[in-house]
Amino acid sequence: MTPTAPPGWEDILDPGEEILWQGRPEARFDWMRILSFRLIAGLPFTGFALIWIYMASGAGIGLPFPVNLIFIAFGLPVLFIGLTLCFGAPLGRWLRLRGSFYTLTDRHAFIATEILGRRRLQRFALNSGLHPALEEGLPGSVWFATRSWDVVSLTRGSLIGFVHSIGIFGEKIGFEQIPEARRVFALMLDAMRQPASPTGRGAS
Repeated sequence: MTPTAPPGWEDILDPGEEILWQGRPEARFDWMRILSFRLIAGLPFTGFALIWIYMASGAGIGLPFPVNLIFIAFGLPVLFIGLTLCFGAPLGRWLRLRGSFYTLTDRHAFIATEILGRRRLQRFALNSGLHPALEEGLPGSVWFATRSWDVVSLTRGSLIGFVHSIGIFGEKIGFEQIPEARRVFALMLDAMRQPASPTGRGAS
């Protein structure tokens, strides 16, 4: 095991903790994710908002200038909701994958993300009851935790967080869309079979 942490990880890794693997996901926009119940729910909102804005612009009923701006302003939130329902989840996932960096050590799994300048680091202790699952594919994924959303959590956080989570009430967490998923899965299982370290820390 390495006696000191690599540069940039001095305050993150435990003493003597060893990095086994690092990598990034293949960030591809998944167009198939648009074809879901969210699209069906979002299309009426989007269509209604577009018609409303078109009519309020004066093209349909010839409203005077100050009045049509007020009516257009009423239609914009509805348009945003419709577009978010249609495209929010796949767009948010794509942005998250583009800004993600994964690290597996002999004690923890780390998921670091940076989206529009906002950074986040999640840490999951391998001895905290994780249940890794391999999803085969090119690329594949290694899942080891889940996150549940509720109405309260959907209303908190940044706009990107809302866009990503809208319509998702249960989400798998792990090393997503990586080209060497099988090898990373084996490394994680081997690390979990080792005796638990007294300095290990839980997910944060």
